[in-house]
Amino acid sequence: MDHKWTLLALLLCQVGQVTASLLLPSFSADVIDTGIAAADISVIRYYGGLMGIAAGVQLVLSAVAVFLGASVAYRIGQSLRADVFGKVHSLALSQVQGFTVGSLITRCTNDVLQVQSMLIMTFTMIVVAPIMGVGSAIMAVRQDVQLSWLMVVAVPVLAGIIGFLTFKAIPLYQRMQRQLDGVNSILREQIEGIRVIRAFLQQSRESTRFETANTDLTDTAIRSGRLMAMIMPSLTAVMQLTSVALIWAGASRVRNGVLEIGSLIAFLSYVALILIAVMMLGLMIVMLPRALVSARRITTLLQSPVEVARPRIPDPCRPMARDCTCGSRTWALAIPARKRWSSKRSASISAPAKCWASSARRARGNPQFST
Repeated sequence: MDHKWTLLALLLCQVGQVTASLLLPSFSADVIDTGIAAADISVIRYYGGLMGIAAGVQLVLSAVAVFLGASVAYRIGQSLRADVFGKVHSLALSQVQGFTVGSLITRCTNDVLQVQSMLIMTFTMIVVAPIMGVGSAIMAVRQDVQLSWLMVVAVPVLAGIIGFLTFKAIPLYQRMQRQLDGVNSILREQIEGIRVIRAFLQQSRESTRFETANTDLTDTAIRSGRLMAMIMPSLTAVMQLTSVALIWAGASRVRNGVLEIGSLIAFLSYVALILIAVMMLGLMIVMLPRALVSARRITTLLQSPVEVARPRIPDPCRPMARDCTCGSRTWALAIPARKRWSSKRSASISAPAKCWASSARRARGNPQFST
């Protein structure tokens, strides 16, 4: 793998920045419960300094991770486009007609772009989401075990919503990519045949044809967009209701003296981090169906067998013997099509004797070329 060291550095940066973000609510709880409650300025300064250091480390590591992730994603996209371009040039004419030219253009441009965008999201955000979600859940359990049971109810509900919307979105994205192929094909035909279209006054017919394909693509895109637009409000509603339930249950525990205020605030902060992680997954779900369809289309093209055999490279010419030299020969080139003149040139050529015999045979087979 060409990018294994870069990906390893990316993973370490992501783990480091998530760890720093997970320490911030814990430091905040110590500031409230230990420093503010006891009016100890030194404790407040100590934990405040730790919070500043953690925030700075998180910022630097996050910037480095974004840079590395974007670099790897763009390089993979460059390599993928080159592979698709080379594969298209190796296909037979029947295979090109089977895929259609519009589909091949889409696979080399839009499909690769979808995969590349998904890789950027994966390297910069999606890697963070599971680490942040699991880490926040562990830190939340450390703050209070009984309040954590509310998360056991919320997480399956979120998973069910994401799974249902993804299941509904994949067929729509498959249809949309096929319709995009059709739009590209129609547009290419109209650009190449614009003179014929104008000569036979077919502008209205071609406009109607393109409008129909464009409308179908737009309708499918709107349906899939509306379906994906339901993800973020649904996730936000579930997580906000969970936060309200946590505040209600945590307030009673604070009143009874079982839970401290700083621990409750830290618990809510960890719930917010879980919400951020789930939103990151939601963004991935928005892009994942279309990226999977594009990746499947690219894989189908790259794995298609080549029906045209590569030309056999002839054996290199053997070195000519030193004593094999022919004298001067006069070559005459007769121009057909009623041209009553010919061009004769004389040259001294050194070549094996069998080369002259081969040239003579070719000359006898071609009436336009004689010695």
